[in-house]
Amino acid sequence: MSGNSKVECHNANWEKAPTCEAFCLKPLRTVNNAILIDQIPGERKYSHGDTASYKCVENYESNEQTNATCDARTWIYPECIKKAQCTKPTINLQFVTLLDEKNSFNNFDVLRYTCNKPYDKIPNGGLICKEGKWNGTFDCTSSICPPPPMIEDGDFNVEQKTGEVITSVSYFCKSYFVLDKPNRYCRCLNGIWETPPKCLKPCKITPDIYKEYNIKPFLDDYIRHSAREVYVDCNDGWIVEGSWRQSYSKALCTDGVLRIENKCTEKNVLG
Repeated sequence: MSGNSKVECHNANWEKAPTCEAFCLKPLRTVNNAILIDQIPGERKYSHGDTASYKCVENYESNEQTNATCDARTWIYPECIKKAQCTKPTINLQFVTLLDEKNSFNNFDVLRYTCNKPYDKIPNGGLICKEGKWNGTFDCTSSICPPPPMIEDGDFNVEQKTGEVITSVSYFCKSYFVLDKPNRYCRCLNGIWETPPKCLKPCKITPDIYKEYNIKPFLDDYIRHSAREVYVDCNDGWIVEGSWRQSYSKALCTDGVLRIENKCTEKNVLG
């Protein structure tokens, strides 16, 4: 209804009341990685519940019909996400049994699992693949504690149990990675695990870096994360440019980011 409308009462009965209807404007031609494919006539009005058809752009997909819906005066648009695959989870598998042994999953695929005892207070669940990532982690718990949290580039040793339920662990990192705090132990208190440490990344010295900075090969080509600088030696016969016979530079690795102070670019003419 547009403008004002009157209703009158006749013989103790009101006339039928007018109805109010909200319209949507034209839908957007491109939105959320989707393109409008409806042929839209001139100034057509869209009523509540009307739809407009879209298609996902190349390399994007949707798990539902790609229609937009007019809801009162607002369009509810479809969502198209980038095509990608999720890999089969590899952590916490000692606490679950996967019901699908595929190694890769497409967008919107569901990975079903059951929780192993004693972490089967919630007996089963499912993860959904979306844009190459799972929408969460396994939802398994016991009446005391859930499984210990896993850390990237590391693992844990069991330190203490209550029955079969793990209540204390110590964390460690794989080779060349280091823990971000000295306390490697974590406990489960009142059903919640303490925040675990993080494994800080090493820095790899590649052939391009050796060539650019003109430095000697480093032990195993890795420098561990550290708050302190380490020394790297110039190749024989070279010194740091502008220095007085300085045949080394300083390097610092910060969680995988390498910084080398100077390049060895000057010949050591003094021998």
